[in-house]
Amino acid sequence: MTPLTPLIVRDACHVQVALATFDRAVHANGENPHSLNNRGALLRELGEYERALPDFHRAIGLNPNYAVAMRNRNETLEQLGEPVPLSAVVEPMP
Repeated sequence: MTPLTPLIVRDACHVQVALATFDRAVHANGENPHSLNNRGALLRELGEYERALPDFHRAIGLNPNYAVAMRNRNETLEQLGEPVPLSAVVEPMP
């Protein structure tokens, strides 16, 4: 599963179906960072920041160089008014 743009899902009016699909993907393979990031991105789009953050943390734990998940996590932390740790803003190694 590759990263998706949640805005496309929202514009298609299929938010609940998309969330259920991402839930199934995570339950089927909780070791897939893309599934976790996608679900987190959709939750963040819905304003569910507290629910989104663990998905981003887990995705980064599985793939420490996953820049998209890092960006999503950092933006979510900012939305929550929480500081972004210095280690979170350092560019990953190629």
